[in-house]
Amino acid sequence: MYNIDDIRNKIKIGDRVKVVYISGSGTEYEEGEFEISRITKTFMFLKMTKKGFFAQYPEWKERKIPLKDFKKRKEPMPSWISDKEFVCYHNQSGIPMIYTIVKN
Repeated sequence: MYNIDDIRNKIKIGDRVKVVYISGSGTEYEEGEFEISRITKTFMFLKMTKKGFFAQYPEWKERKIPLKDFKKRKEPMPSWISDKEFVCYHNQSGIPMIYTIVKN
């Protein structure tokens, strides 16, 4: 388990984030790139910089990723694979989205 405070200290505004999603058949698709636009105590905000398939949906223009677990939440709590990579299941869809933070 990764300490979220350690992760929060390693990420910086302006870092790029590459996103890959895995379809039901196991095929990986590049979903585009985001940039970390804001970081608060509870959320990391990602703004889309390179469009992918989900760019057609307005809610994908900016993603809100929680950095804290909430009892009642709409946003998915990420599962951190490492200090640079995490997985989210958006909209309870069952489709894993893998986020990789790429330092500038």
